[in-house]
Amino acid sequence: MSHITAALLHGLPLPKRVTEDSPLHLTGRSSSHFSPSDPRVRLHRLAEVPDCSYRLHGIPVTAPAELFVELARYLTVTELVVVGDQLVRTPRAGLESRPRAWCSWQELELSVGSARRRRGITRARQALQFVRVGADSPPETRLRLALMAAGLPEPQLQIPLDPRDPRSPVGDAGYRRQRLVMQYDGEHHFTPEQQARDQRRNAQFQAAGWTVLLANRVDLRERFRSLIARVETHLGALTDQ
Repeated sequence: MSHITAALLHGLPLPKRVTEDSPLHLTGRSSSHFSPSDPRVRLHRLAEVPDCSYRLHGIPVTAPAELFVELARYLTVTELVVVGDQLVRTPRAGLESRPRAWCSWQELELSVGSARRRRGITRARQALQFVRVGADSPPETRLRLALMAAGLPEPQLQIPLDPRDPRSPVGDAGYRRQRLVMQYDGEHHFTPEQQARDQRRNAQFQAAGWTVLLANRVDLRERFRSLIARVETHLGALTDQ
């Protein structure tokens, strides 16, 4: 399995335009085809025998670092950064069964660097520059990219209130020197238990003199324009002091 099919097996976030009615993607040495006789299979050609040593759920699939390159033909740079962040992020203890990231940033770099004349390779090179460890969700990646696109400094990810304390509350993104932290509240944040934990975490930041900015799916839909304005106001106020 390769390309879109392999990405879905990994549970990677892909836009609907590439997953809806997607055929089964396979990679082999035969000629690439997508014919009316077998419309549900897309075979991608490789000059050499594909590496089938990597398996997921017992199925031979494209290895994660190589998958990043395969997906570049279908995705925008931003969408590819989202995928890259998910490939290199550390799984959440107690919530995910796998013990480690799908791959490291260095493995992505090797995969992109060794690719030659591949469709989308320019996008893969561009996206790799923005892949970071620490974005736990696609909206967190999009928040970081939106801040940077607006000309703001790149925020630190998974920023702890007290770096010396392993049990310290952690913010999704922020600026330590300016004491500004941002939290993206996804759907799982709306249970009573999670809301109580979030309120306690935010209160700890505020008690230490930090400003806490919250974002949700409404902000995501508007590409974080309101949040960016609040960040600009906060950073600008500090500059004027």
